[in-house]
Amino acid sequence: MKTKYHGRVKTALFCSVCACTLGGCSLSMDVESLIAPPKLNDTQAAINSALVSSIGGSFKLKYPKSGDYRSAYVLSDLDLDGEEEALVFYEITDGAGAGALRLNLLDRRNGEWISVLDNAGVGSDVESVMIASVGESEQPIIFTGFSDADGEKLLRAYVYENSILRSLIGGEYSAFDVCDITGDGFDELVCFSESGSAAYAEVWERTAEGNVSDLSASLTAHEDSGFSLRDTVEMDPSAEIVGTLRGQVGRNTPALFVDVKKNNMLETQILYYRGDTLVNSLGSGSEVVGKTSRPEGYRSIDIDLDGVIEIPVLTPLNGYEDSDEPLYMTEWFVFENSELLKKYSSFYSLTDGYCFMLPNSWIGAVTVVKDESTDEAVICYYNPDSPKHMNELMRIAVVRRGTGKDTLGEGYTTVRTQGQLEYLFRLSPNIAQDSMSYMTVSETEIVFNFIVV
Repeated sequence: MKTKYHGRVKTALFCSVCACTLGGCSLSMDVESLIAPPKLNDTQAAINSALVSSIGGSFKLKYPKSGDYRSAYVLSDLDLDGEEEALVFYEITDGAGAGALRLNLLDRRNGEWISVLDNAGVGSDVESVMIASVGESEQPIIFTGFSDADGEKLLRAYVYENSILRSLIGGEYSAFDVCDITGDGFDELVCFSESGSAAYAEVWERTAEGNVSDLSASLTAHEDSGFSLRDTVEMDPSAEIVGTLRGQVGRNTPALFVDVKKNNMLETQILYYRGDTLVNSLGSGSEVVGKTSRPEGYRSIDIDLDGVIEIPVLTPLNGYEDSDEPLYMTEWFVFENSELLKKYSSFYSLTDGYCFMLPNSWIGAVTVVKDESTDEAVICYYNPDSPKHMNELMRIAVVRRGTGKDTLGEGYTTVRTQGQLEYLFRLSPNIAQDSMSYMTVSETEIVFNFIVV
C-alpha cells in the first residue's frame, strides 16, 4: 500500500497551482497475517511434507520479519557438505505445547527430505535470520533474532554439526549485523544492546583461542564457541535503531551506518575503526549528528551505487518554508574527514520510489508542486513575486507499466521501468525561452540524473 504524501505551499503558491492533501494509514499486524500462503515449489513441497510427517500435530509457520531470509523455509548449506539443508520455524497450535515456538532442521538423505532435529526456539516470534561465517573459519553460523511477547529481542547463534545444532553465543540485543568492520578481511559480529540507561555497540570476533576479554558484554559466549569481545563503544540510549547499512568512510575504511529514531525523527550514527579504536563519529556527543536529523522514512542509502553511503538531509522547497505539510528538497551528504560534505541536491519521492538529482542550474531556483488531476510532480521555476505565473520546467509521472501513452498523452519519455511501474518525464517548451535558457537541460542529462530506489 502506498501512503499518499502531498505538500501544501504557502497561500499564494497554493492558490495558483493545486490543492494538496495528506493521507496515510497505519497497520499493526503480525507477519503471518499479512502473508498469503504461497504456492510451494517442488523443493518446498517436499520439505513441507517431511515437516508435517515429523511434527504430526497442528502448527503454523513463522516468517522472519526482516533480514536476509523472509521465507518460512530457510535453505542453505549449513554443514558444508555441498548440499542444502532446510531450517523451518513454526508454532504449535494445539495440545500441551500450544503457542510454543520451535525450529526444525531437515536434511536430504538418499534423495529424501527428513527431519533430523527439532529444537525449542526462544520467545514467540522470529525477527530475522542471517547465515554468515565469522573470522577465518568458513563454518556457516545461523544468527537468529527472536522476540518475546513483551518485545524483548534475544539473539542466538548456532552451528549445525554432527546432526545437532550447537549454540555459540546469545543474549539480549536491539540490532545486529555481520560485516568486516575492522578491515582485516574477515567478518565480525556487531551487536547493539542496552543496559539500564546506557547503550553500546559490541564487536565480537571468532578465533581459535576465543573468550579472551575482560570487557563486560550483553552477550554470553559459550566456552568452546571461539567468540570473544574485541571492542565496545557507546551509543545514544535515547535513540531506537531502525536499520544498519554497510559502507565505508573515505576511500577504503569499512563502516557501519546506523539509522536511529529519536524524537520521531531519524538521525545517522557511523561506526568505524580509527586506527585500532572503534569510534562512533556521529554519536550523541557529536555536533554533526544533529545535522542529519530528518523525518522518518528517509533512510541512509548508497543512492548512486558507488559504494559510499549517502545520508539524506531535508530542507523545504521554495514556497514551503511556512507550510505544515511541506515538500522537500533532499540533499545527500557523505561523511569524510569527520565532516558531512554535500554531494547532491534532489527531489526524492518516497511514495513513488524515485530520486531526481537536480541539475546545477536548477538548485535553489525551482520548486515542486503536485498536479492533483494526474498525480504528477511538476518542477517549476520559482518566482516569489509572481507565484500565479510560474514557468513549468518538467513533469514526472509514475504509471502502471505500458499505460503511459493512454493516460498522459504525447510528449512523455520513459526514463525507467521497474516491476509493474513506469517512470516518465516531459520537458516543457518554456525551458527553451530566452529568459530561461540558462536552465536548459538535455533529455540525456535527465535520464542520467533519474534514479529508481
